[in-house]
Amino acid sequence: MSDVVRAVGYVGGLQRLVWNGASIQMQAYLWGGGGGGGGRNTQNGGNGTGGAYSEIGLALDPGDIIDVAVAQGGGSGTSDTSGGSGGLAGQSLVFDLFDSRNAAGSVAVSDPRWSPFMNEHAVWSAAGGVIYNYSQTVNFPYTGYYTFTYAVDDVCTISLDGTTIISFAGFQDNPPVTSGILVTAGNHTVGWTADNSGGDVRGMALTITASFSGGNGSAAGPVGLSGGGGAGGGATVLFKNNQLIAIAGGGGGGGGSGLFFTGSPDAPGPNGVTLDGVFAGQNGQSKSLDGGGAGGGGGGYAGGQGGSVQSGDTNGLGGSAGRGLGTVILSPNQRAPGGSGSQYYAGSSRGGSGDVGSGPATAGQNGYAVFVLQIPGIFVRSNAVWVPVQNVYLRQNNSWQRIENNYVRNGGSWSPVGGASAPTFSSAPGTWGRDPRPNS
Repeated sequence: MSDVVRAVGYVGGLQRLVWNGASIQMQAYLWGGGGGGGGRNTQNGGNGTGGAYSEIGLALDPGDIIDVAVAQGGGSGTSDTSGGSGGLAGQSLVFDLFDSRNAAGSVAVSDPRWSPFMNEHAVWSAAGGVIYNYSQTVNFPYTGYYTFTYAVDDVCTISLDGTTIISFAGFQDNPPVTSGILVTAGNHTVGWTADNSGGDVRGMALTITASFSGGNGSAAGPVGLSGGGGAGGGATVLFKNNQLIAIAGGGGGGGGSGLFFTGSPDAPGPNGVTLDGVFAGQNGQSKSLDGGGAGGGGGGYAGGQGGSVQSGDTNGLGGSAGRGLGTVILSPNQRAPGGSGSQYYAGSSRGGSGDVGSGPATAGQNGYAVFVLQIPGIFVRSNAVWVPVQNVYLRQNNSWQRIENNYVRNGGSWSPVGGASAPTFSSAPGTWGRDPRPNS
């Protein structure tokens, strides 16, 4: 028995291990992407936080599939004479499962009194009428929380497999509502009943998503030297056989500095709260005056929101780091990620630095993952690492003969030893990108 270590870095996509060896134990160590630093005014921009850490042990049996999404760090905000721009969210897995605009038998509707979300996604039955009943089968790729975002004019109930999960009795919009709903993997029937008996316009909007990306940093005000907010890092996510088992949340972005700011703009700001059951980090909200932008929250379980808007020449507060999921969870300590004391930590996942005048703000570092597999078999030492032996040969009658069965003497008896397989991760299909929640 020997430990085989496999490190997996950020590649901008999902990576997969299909295990075909004997039943073994594996330990996974995960780090999320760091948050980006904020831009500068006369005061320094805020630092982003490092990524969160998650650790989990699990059994691997023949045929098991391990998928890991190693996240990108959040982008930095800029310092600009006309108002700094916000950083771009760190990327990770995203799932766009349902959009009401694609509902069969419906027509798109809009109204200038509605929010941008509703005008982009609202529909009503093509048959007309004041009652709109609809249902559709939706495939949920893994067991976990999914983000249901909805708005309606006028009242509605939303159901899952015939059971009401969301109900509201009055016009709901601007902003739309976001709910985290726990759903098991597989096909489920999503439906709604919308009622607009007393209204002059009718509309129902629903999207179902799951995103592990961070939130974008926000822009500063349109004048002056205020800095834009850093973006939240994405979350590093681990699945076993399509079951979500561990998340290392992304770090929060640092706030951009406003002209007269006094205090620390570092993430996580006191207004960077989290919402249970929602994976994506929320965007920071842009400033209307000369204040610095808010940092985006890190992706995770749940994702951190961006900092709230402040009035006048003050900075936006940094978003919080996304939470983790696993048997061991460690939060970041300012720019340092959680789990930096681990023997497998390789210097990744640090939060970006804010602009302090000597150079621009920096992006957060990408996430990282390490897998330690306890593999039985025969190993040889090569280039300072243990490499599994695939085949054993014996010199006999001036030729090499392959040995089909190997044995070792253990406790007074001979035990068979199989040749070990060398585990490798390869690219796997999966939607990747940025899909953060709307501004707070």
